Amino acid sequence: MCIRDSQWSPDGNFLAFADADHQESVVSIRSSTDFTRERRLLGADRSILALCWSPDGSRIAAGGQDSTARVWDVATAKQVATALKHGGSVTSIDWLPTMDQVRLACATNAGEVCLWDVDSGKLALSFETPRLTVPEVAWSPDGRCLAAASGPFINLWDAFPRPVSEVGFTERQASE
Repeated sequence: MCIRDSQWSPDGNFLAFADADHQESVVSIRSSTDFTRERRLLGADRSILALCWSPDGSRIAAGGQDSTARVWDVATAKQVATALKHGGSVTSIDWLPTMDQVRLACATNAGEVCLWDVDSGKLALSFETPRLTVPEVAWSPDGRCLAAASGPFINLWDAFPRPVSEVGFTERQASE
């Protein structure tokens, strides 16, 4: 077993982690009180690199080396959005923190950031970054700004398809 990522549920009652062996990649969900297995989510073709719970804890998203993001309903363990296809391995995932729109941001090692409408399975927006890889993507707490980190740079976008800014850091600034 090789654990690639782990995330606590928003209420703290469950721990999800992505594990892989030579046959399959799965998301395991365990109770935080005794760590017994509650759910096992199947469907990824290759190693899962990133996990994220929805803000209400009802769904979990995973992305990985098969260049897809998948979303499961936690209660039923059924995939509700399958194979949201990207141009490279999905390295980071983050849910829009407000539930008025069910959107998922995904970053890839191909320098793309994609916003998916989870309910329809359609790509809502995509952004290209000037960097080769985007290892991390994160929404602001109010859901109005999306940040994508890559090396010493952070790209920021508002909820609409226009860049807000790109901030460059020197190595010293980034470590402070």
